[in-house]
Amino acid sequence: LISYRFVSAFELFRDCSYIHADIKPDALFIDSVNSLCAIIDYDSGVVVLNPTDRPTTLGTEQDWLAPELFDQISLAKQQQLNTNKPITVSVDLFADMWSVAIGIHYILFTFHPLFFLTELTTRSTNQYLDNYKFPNIAKQFPFFEEEYEETYDDYHNYFNNGLPIVLKDKFAATINSGYRERTNRVSFTQWRLVIESILNKKVKILSFFPTHPSCERPIFEYHANRLWNPMY
Repeated sequence: LISYRFVSAFELFRDCSYIHADIKPDALFIDSVNSLCAIIDYDSGVVVLNPTDRPTTLGTEQDWLAPELFDQISLAKQQQLNTNKPITVSVDLFADMWSVAIGIHYILFTFHPLFFLTELTTRSTNQYLDNYKFPNIAKQFPFFEEEYEETYDDYHNYFNNGLPIVLKDKFAATINSGYRERTNRVSFTQWRLVIESILNKKVKILSFFPTHPSCERPIFEYHANRLWNPMY
C-alpha cells in the first residue's frame, strides 16, 4: 500500500509536468502504522513544458540517482577539478522512473536492489550487468560484498520464490534493461497497475495537500481510502 501511494504521487507529479530529480531515503517519510508516506525536498525539482524537455537542475550524488545523472556529475567533477562550484545536471522523467523503482524496492525490502555490490558506481554496475542478470551474481565476482553474503542468499531466495512474479519482472526489467537504456524503464503507471493487481483494489485519491503550509518546502501527505491489506 505504501508503495502504491508512493508511485501514485509520482503519477501526479508527471501530470503536473514536474520532475522531482532528487528522491532518496532522506526525502521519503514513511508511517508504517497507518501506511502513509510523505515526499519532501522539492527544491531540486523542475517543471517542464513538454514531456521530452531535459531541463537542468543542481545535482548531488546519492544511491537512488539515475545512472545517467551519476555520469554527468562525475564528468562535471573532472572538469571542475577542485572547485566548489555547484554541479548542474540535465534531467527528464526517465530519471525519476529509475529513482521510483529503487524507492519501491526500498519500501519493500529496506535496501537498494544492488546492495550486494561493494560500490554503487557506474563502473561496478556495468561490470555486473556485463556478466549477470539481476538479481543473480557469483560470489567470486570482484564487486560482490562478502559481508552481505547471508543476506544476499535470503534475498535471492525470496526474490525468486516469494515475490509476486509481476513485481519480480518489473524489478528485473528496470535493472537489466533500464540501467543502460532509460526508455526501457518501468513507468509510474505500469508500477501502479502492477501493485494495484496485487492489492486487487482500485485506489481513489481523496486528498493531496500540504500538511505544514508554513514550511518553506511543503511536505505533502498522500491520503487514500484504506480498504485493503496494507502489505505494500
